[in-house]
Amino acid sequence: MMGGVVESDLTLTAYVLVSLLECCHRHNRTSLERIACPATHLLIRGLVEGSVKTPFAKALVYYSLQKACNGTCKLCKCQNGSIQLARTILEEDVIITSDGRRFWGDESGQSIRYSGTPSATSVETTAYALCAYVIAGDQLAAGPTAKWLQGERTNRWAFVSTQDTIVALDCLSKFARGFEFTVTNSPNMSVSIYKQSNLRKPFITFDVTATDRDVSKRFQVSQVLLQEHIPNYVCTYVYPDSSE
Repeated sequence: MMGGVVESDLTLTAYVLVSLLECCHRHNRTSLERIACPATHLLIRGLVEGSVKTPFAKALVYYSLQKACNGTCKLCKCQNGSIQLARTILEEDVIITSDGRRFWGDESGQSIRYSGTPSATSVETTAYALCAYVIAGDQLAAGPTAKWLQGERTNRWAFVSTQDTIVALDCLSKFARGFEFTVTNSPNMSVSIYKQSNLRKPFITFDVTATDRDVSKRFQVSQVLLQEHIPNYVCTYVYPDSSE
């Protein structure tokens, strides 16, 4: 939990509640309700009393309430006003970029730690918000949030730390499963990579289709000539500077 336990009783309660609900199908429902529902009441009381203050705590509380009341198990009954209050409080701190992406900073209000890299807390906070939007079925809010997370991965496809990477990838997966996307313009494309010493036979060839357009494909290559075959047979030649 990168956000720590500054608001210990609330953040820790929300974190444990989410953990329990992840495995709700393995527990006795009645026993789990006795734990989960009083926990949601504590979190709601904290929201009403203004005790949830940091962006991390707000995102985690909103996510845990959505998961307890509207998630797969739906263990507890929450008034719509409580869920909306949690969301309203969370979105007080949302940062919207010039191109419409949505994210949250860390406790100090900073989203960038150094050299343009987001803080681990910022990534984890934004991921929890994304998970909550997915449960709420709000694609308009989830889309720009997922877009920010996707853009903050390193060249190794991770984030800042192990913890925030696990949470972010989990929430991005839930986002991908939670919404059905319609592709109006199929990106069908065949990509062939040639060695400079042999331009007749492709060194690597792979296809990009509507079903795997978001799947990363990585190959270890040296100095190559890249040729893209698209319907109009427009070719682009690129000489990479790196070894990938």
